[in-house]
Amino acid sequence: MSDFSPSGEKVEKESTRDGFLLHVLGCALLLSLLGFVGPRLYAIYRDFGVPLPRATVNVFRASHLGAYVVPIFVALLAADRLVLKSLKRRGDADWLRFYSKSVWMGLAMLILWTLFALCVPLTTTMTRLSG
Repeated sequence: MSDFSPSGEKVEKESTRDGFLLHVLGCALLLSLLGFVGPRLYAIYRDFGVPLPRATVNVFRASHLGAYVVPIFVALLAADRLVLKSLKRRGDADWLRFYSKSVWMGLAMLILWTLFALCVPLTTTMTRLSG
């Protein structure tokens, strides 16, 4: 019987690369929400004079500070890459998976919080337009 499973080193290398690509994808999604969706919704909310909750105001502030937010995310991704490489070099697969999942969950929570903050004022807009 032959063992067709890939070697541990190859799997670890691919998981490191895939984890980093997921981190880049999460950052790109978050930055695209802040860069493209945020300013458009800001213009809509401003035109209708919708009162905005503090979370939405903070998202709009972050979207207007894109020149500062993008370098921060690039620096975080560079640090993320260094941590992933050092964990891979140490051969600590459990910590590598834990770190990668923790970063991804943090990014997913930021994305969900941003979507929530951008959509909350829509509920007040709908009631103001209907009545």
